Amino acid sequence: MIKIGINKKQQGQLMKKIFSSLHVWCLAVLICGSSFHAQAKDNTWYVSGALGKVSGSQSAQEIKHKLSGNGVDITDVSIDDSRTGWQLNVGFEVIENVSIELGYLDLSDIDINIAAEVTDPESFIENTKDVHPNSANGITLSGLYHYSLSDDFTLSAKLGLYNWSGDFRTNSQLNIKQIDTKTSSTDIYYGINADYKLTDKLSVFIEWSHYKLEGEGIKMWALGGKFRF
Repeated sequence: MIKIGINKKQQGQLMKKIFSSLHVWCLAVLICGSSFHAQAKDNTWYVSGALGKVSGSQSAQEIKHKLSGNGVDITDVSIDDSRTGWQLNVGFEVIENVSIELGYLDLSDIDINIAAEVTDPESFIENTKDVHPNSANGITLSGLYHYSLSDDFTLSAKLGLYNWSGDFRTNSQLNIKQIDTKTSSTDIYYGINADYKLTDKLSVFIEWSHYKLEGEGIKMWALGGKFRF
């Protein structure tokens, strides 16, 4: 048996994320701007941003169970799941109480370390490449229904699509092999939002949202601000 350590990390690619975010914002502003120009008296538009705590449903015990057996003895699995996600959105009020949003969402990086005793290190590394908690970044498109409890306080329900991708790198402490993997998909997500108006232009909100990435449930609690034009 050979002792081996594996580190898997969601790759940040910060500049790529920033450029993707700017691209979405510019596209949204151009699309919405033309509509607003024609219907300025009947519609409003806004921008929003938020930071939040992200958590996944896949546990270290589940990963250990998936990898054990066939000459593999998993001695330890640790997951650094202390993630802070962020999002940017451009929104457009289509009719009263109904709006659409186009945005960019980053569920942040994640690290997982696996210690094991194996008979075939290369095969083990290959088998671990797709076994990890999920994280991603990508474009969101959603519809929202707003219900006003008072002049200043509004509840909203959100349903949308998340076009996401995730890049993972698998390394071994023995430098036997390095594997880069990429996954992507478009999945439905949903959430609820409570918004408090500070002024006619500015409000703050708290939001809970749920995403499904390759069967794993991802939740995000976020605090943010919104500016109306």
